[in-house]
Amino acid sequence: MTSTALQITSSLVTGGRRVPSRGHAADPAPACWQSAEGELLVPERFVCAEPRDLFSAASPSNTADGIECERLGWAHLTDATGESLSSWAAPTGGAPAIHVAVLDGTRCRAAPELFRHCAEVLELPEYFGHNWDAFDECVSDLLILDEGGLGSYYGGRAGILADRLLLVFRRADQLLAESARGELRVLLSLLKRAYPGAQGRITQHSYADLRVLFQCALRPPGRCAQALTEQLPKASGRGL
Repeated sequence: MTSTALQITSSLVTGGRRVPSRGHAADPAPACWQSAEGELLVPERFVCAEPRDLFSAASPSNTADGIECERLGWAHLTDATGESLSSWAAPTGGAPAIHVAVLDGTRCRAAPELFRHCAEVLELPEYFGHNWDAFDECVSDLLILDEGGLGSYYGGRAGILADRLLLVFRRADQLLAESARGELRVLLSLLKRAYPGAQGRITQHSYADLRVLFQCALRPPGRCAQALTEQLPKASGRGL
Protein backbone atom coordinates (compact mmCIF):
# COMPACT_ATOMS: atom_id res chain seq x y z
CA MET A 1 0.00 0.00 0.00
CA THR A 2 1.11 3.57 -0.64
CA SER A 3 1.75 6.07 2.11
CA THR A 4 -1.66 7.63 1.52
CA ALA A 5 -3.56 4.35 1.61
CA LEU A 6 -6.07 3.88 4.38
CA GLN A 7 -5.73 1.20 7.00
CA ILE A 8 -8.08 -0.24 9.61
CA THR A 9 -7.25 0.88 13.12
CA SER A 10 -7.58 -1.27 16.21
CA SER A 11 -9.42 1.58 17.93
CA LEU A 12 -13.04 2.64 18.06
CA VAL A 13 -14.49 6.12 17.81
CA THR A 14 -17.04 7.34 20.35
CA GLY A 15 -18.20 10.93 20.46
CA GLY A 16 -15.20 12.07 18.44
CA ARG A 17 -12.70 10.39 20.78
CA ARG A 18 -10.49 7.42 19.98
CA VAL A 19 -10.88 4.69 22.59
CA PRO A 20 -9.37 1.20 22.61
CA SER A 21 -11.55 -1.75 21.71
CA ARG A 22 -12.23 -3.78 24.85
CA GLY A 23 -14.29 -6.59 23.36
CA HIS A 24 -16.80 -6.55 26.23
CA ALA A 25 -18.43 -3.22 25.48
CA ALA A 26 -22.20 -3.48 25.40
CA ASP A 27 -22.62 -1.29 22.30
CA PRO A 28 -19.25 -0.73 20.59
CA ALA A 29 -18.87 2.02 18.03
CA PRO A 30 -17.76 0.99 14.53
CA ALA A 31 -14.08 0.47 13.85
CA CYS A 32 -12.53 3.21 11.75
CA TRP A 33 -10.42 3.47 8.66
CA GLN A 34 -7.45 5.76 9.28
CA SER A 35 -5.24 7.60 6.81
CA ALA A 36 -1.49 7.96 7.09
CA GLU A 37 -2.14 11.56 8.21
CA GLY A 38 -4.17 10.29 11.16
CA GLU A 39 -7.57 11.36 9.80
CA LEU A 40 -10.44 9.03 10.64
CA LEU A 41 -13.29 7.82 8.45
CA VAL A 42 -16.15 5.88 10.00
CA PRO A 43 -17.70 3.29 7.67
CA GLU A 44 -21.45 2.98 7.54
CA ARG A 45 -22.33 -0.29 9.25
CA PHE A 46 -25.76 -1.90 9.15
CA VAL A 47 -27.63 -5.19 8.99
CA CYS A 48 -29.26 -6.19 5.69
CA ALA A 49 -32.22 -8.51 5.90
CA GLU A 50 -32.46 -8.92 2.12
CA PRO A 51 -30.74 -7.71 -1.08
CA ARG A 52 -33.09 -4.76 -1.59
CA ASP A 53 -31.68 -3.14 1.57
CA LEU A 54 -28.45 -2.42 -0.32
CA PHE A 55 -30.40 -0.39 -2.90
CA SER A 56 -32.44 1.64 -0.46
CA ALA A 57 -31.89 5.40 -0.52
CA ALA A 58 -32.59 5.45 3.19
CA SER A 59 -30.45 3.72 5.77
CA PRO A 60 -31.40 0.06 6.26
CA SER A 61 -33.65 -0.71 9.18
CA ASN A 62 -30.86 -2.49 11.09
CA THR A 63 -33.06 -5.47 11.80
CA ALA A 64 -31.56 -8.03 14.16
CA ASP A 65 -31.93 -10.75 11.52
CA GLY A 66 -29.69 -10.44 8.50
CA ILE A 67 -26.15 -9.95 7.27
CA GLU A 68 -23.83 -7.41 8.88
CA CYS A 69 -22.40 -5.15 6.16
CA GLU A 70 -20.12 -2.16 5.84
CA ARG A 71 -20.09 0.42 3.08
CA LEU A 72 -16.57 1.36 2.00
CA GLY A 73 -16.71 4.02 -0.67
CA TRP A 74 -18.73 2.56 -3.57
CA ALA A 75 -18.55 -1.07 -2.38
CA HIS A 76 -20.29 -3.10 0.30
CA LEU A 77 -18.38 -5.66 2.37
CA THR A 78 -19.32 -8.42 4.76
CA ASP A 79 -17.51 -11.14 6.64
CA ALA A 80 -20.71 -13.18 6.92
CA THR A 81 -20.44 -16.91 6.38
CA GLY A 82 -21.33 -18.58 3.11
CA GLU A 83 -24.36 -20.14 4.78
CA SER A 84 -25.70 -16.68 5.62
CA LEU A 85 -25.32 -15.58 2.00
CA SER A 86 -26.91 -18.68 0.50
CA SER A 87 -30.44 -17.30 0.85
CA TRP A 88 -29.42 -14.33 -1.31
CA ALA A 89 -28.47 -16.48 -4.29
CA ALA A 90 -31.85 -16.32 -6.02
CA PRO A 91 -33.57 -13.50 -7.95
CA THR A 92 -35.71 -11.26 -5.77
CA GLY A 93 -39.23 -10.57 -7.01
CA GLY A 94 -41.37 -7.53 -6.54
CA ALA A 95 -41.43 -4.31 -8.49
CA PRO A 96 -38.85 -3.37 -9.47
CA ALA A 97 -37.09 -6.73 -9.48
CA ILE A 98 -33.52 -7.45 -8.35
CA HIS A 99 -31.34 -10.05 -10.02
CA VAL A 100 -28.68 -11.55 -7.73
CA ALA A 101 -25.57 -13.01 -9.40
CA VAL A 102 -23.19 -14.91 -7.12
CA LEU A 103 -19.55 -15.38 -8.14
CA ASP A 104 -17.01 -17.53 -6.31
CA GLY A 105 -13.55 -16.08 -5.74
CA THR A 106 -12.02 -19.56 -5.63
CA ARG A 107 -13.00 -19.93 -9.28
CA CYS A 108 -11.42 -16.57 -10.16
CA ARG A 109 -7.85 -16.91 -8.88
CA ALA A 110 -6.39 -15.86 -12.25
CA ALA A 111 -7.75 -13.53 -14.92
CA PRO A 112 -8.65 -16.27 -17.47
CA GLU A 113 -10.63 -18.08 -14.74
CA LEU A 114 -12.38 -14.84 -13.77
CA PHE A 115 -13.42 -14.16 -17.35
CA ARG A 116 -14.77 -17.69 -17.81
CA HIS A 117 -16.69 -17.62 -14.53
CA CYS A 118 -18.19 -14.17 -15.22
CA ALA A 119 -19.14 -15.21 -18.75
CA GLU A 120 -21.04 -18.18 -17.30
CA VAL A 121 -22.73 -16.50 -14.33
CA LEU A 122 -23.53 -13.18 -16.02
CA GLU A 123 -24.43 -14.81 -19.35
CA LEU A 124 -22.07 -12.56 -21.29
CA PRO A 125 -22.41 -12.70 -25.09
CA GLU A 126 -20.49 -15.11 -27.31
CA TYR A 127 -18.38 -12.24 -28.65
CA PHE A 128 -16.98 -11.51 -25.17
CA GLY A 129 -13.23 -11.35 -25.75
CA HIS A 130 -11.99 -12.61 -22.34
CA ASN A 131 -9.78 -9.60 -21.66
CA TRP A 132 -10.14 -6.48 -19.51
CA ASP A 133 -11.35 -4.18 -22.30
CA ALA A 134 -14.02 -6.69 -23.28
CA PHE A 135 -14.99 -7.17 -19.62
CA ASP A 136 -15.43 -3.42 -19.20
CA GLU A 137 -17.58 -3.17 -22.33
CA CYS A 138 -19.75 -6.22 -21.63
CA VAL A 139 -20.44 -5.40 -17.97
CA SER A 140 -21.44 -1.87 -18.98
CA ASP A 141 -23.67 -3.17 -21.78
CA LEU A 142 -25.20 -5.75 -19.42
CA LEU A 143 -26.75 -2.88 -17.46
CA ILE A 144 -28.30 -1.05 -20.45
CA LEU A 145 -32.08 -1.48 -20.41
CA ASP A 146 -32.98 0.34 -23.65
CA GLU A 147 -33.97 -2.90 -25.42
CA GLY A 148 -35.49 -4.83 -22.50
CA GLY A 149 -33.99 -6.53 -19.45
CA LEU A 150 -30.44 -7.11 -18.23
CA GLY A 151 -28.30 -8.23 -21.16
CA SER A 152 -30.86 -7.33 -23.82
CA TYR A 153 -28.50 -4.73 -25.30
CA TYR A 154 -26.24 -7.57 -26.47
CA GLY A 155 -28.89 -8.36 -29.08
CA GLY A 156 -30.80 -11.53 -29.81
CA ARG A 157 -32.28 -11.91 -26.32
CA ALA A 158 -35.00 -10.39 -24.17
CA GLY A 159 -32.68 -10.21 -21.18
CA ILE A 160 -33.36 -10.81 -17.50
CA LEU A 161 -36.45 -8.93 -16.36
CA ALA A 162 -34.91 -6.88 -13.57
CA ASP A 163 -33.78 -3.28 -13.28
CA ARG A 164 -31.36 -3.82 -10.41
CA LEU A 165 -28.34 -6.12 -10.27
CA LEU A 166 -26.54 -7.29 -7.14
CA LEU A 167 -23.16 -8.92 -7.71
CA VAL A 168 -22.05 -11.01 -4.73
CA PHE A 169 -18.40 -12.10 -4.69
CA ARG A 170 -18.09 -14.96 -2.22
CA ARG A 171 -14.60 -15.67 -0.85
CA ALA A 172 -13.48 -12.38 -2.39
CA ASP A 173 -10.00 -12.56 -0.85
CA GLN A 174 -9.29 -15.32 -3.40
CA LEU A 175 -10.07 -13.03 -6.33
CA LEU A 176 -7.06 -12.97 -8.69
CA ALA A 177 -4.86 -14.35 -5.90
CA GLU A 178 -2.58 -15.97 -8.50
CA SER A 179 -2.29 -12.79 -10.57
CA ALA A 180 -0.28 -9.63 -10.09
CA ARG A 181 -1.85 -7.33 -7.49
CA GLY A 182 -2.48 -4.76 -10.21
CA GLU A 183 -5.11 -6.99 -11.80
CA LEU A 184 -7.26 -6.92 -8.66
CA ARG A 185 -7.10 -3.12 -8.77
CA VAL A 186 -8.17 -3.24 -12.43
CA LEU A 187 -11.18 -5.42 -11.58
CA LEU A 188 -12.27 -3.12 -8.75
CA SER A 189 -11.81 -0.02 -10.90
CA LEU A 190 -13.96 -1.46 -13.70
CA LEU A 191 -16.71 -2.45 -11.27
CA LYS A 192 -16.62 1.04 -9.79
CA ARG A 193 -17.02 2.53 -13.29
CA ALA A 194 -20.20 0.48 -13.77
CA TYR A 195 -21.90 2.13 -10.79
CA PRO A 196 -24.77 4.61 -11.31
CA GLY A 197 -23.49 8.11 -11.89
CA ALA A 198 -19.97 6.96 -12.80
CA GLN A 199 -17.99 9.28 -15.03
CA GLY A 200 -17.80 8.31 -18.69
CA ARG A 201 -21.23 6.72 -18.97
CA ILE A 202 -23.19 7.39 -22.15
CA THR A 203 -26.06 9.40 -20.73
CA GLN A 204 -28.66 8.65 -23.41
CA HIS A 205 -28.94 5.06 -22.21
CA SER A 206 -31.19 3.79 -19.43
CA TYR A 207 -29.12 1.76 -16.96
CA ALA A 208 -29.98 -0.80 -14.32
CA ASP A 209 -28.90 0.04 -10.79
CA LEU A 210 -25.90 -1.93 -9.51
CA ARG A 211 -24.52 -2.92 -6.14
CA VAL A 212 -21.50 -5.12 -5.40
CA LEU A 213 -21.09 -7.07 -2.16
CA PHE A 214 -17.73 -8.63 -1.29
CA GLN A 215 -17.52 -11.43 1.27
CA CYS A 216 -14.02 -10.90 2.68
CA ALA A 217 -11.93 -10.56 5.82
CA LEU A 218 -12.42 -7.21 7.57
CA ARG A 219 -10.73 -7.46 10.98
CA PRO A 220 -7.87 -7.55 10.09
CA PRO A 221 -8.47 -6.60 6.44
CA GLY A 222 -7.78 -9.20 3.77
CA ARG A 223 -6.58 -8.66 0.18
CA CYS A 224 -9.93 -7.39 -1.04
CA ALA A 225 -10.52 -4.82 1.72
CA GLN A 226 -6.93 -3.57 1.42
CA ALA A 227 -7.28 -3.10 -2.34
CA LEU A 228 -10.55 -1.23 -1.87
CA THR A 229 -8.98 1.22 0.59
CA GLU A 230 -6.51 2.20 -2.13
CA GLN A 231 -9.45 3.48 -4.20
CA LEU A 232 -10.67 5.83 -1.49
CA PRO A 233 -9.96 9.54 -1.85
CA LYS A 234 -7.52 11.12 0.58
CA ALA A 235 -9.17 11.38 4.00
CA SER A 236 -10.86 14.72 4.54
CA GLY A 237 -12.53 14.26 7.89
CA ARG A 238 -15.87 13.08 6.47
CA GLY A 239 -17.58 9.73 6.63
CA LEU A 240 -17.42 7.20 3.82
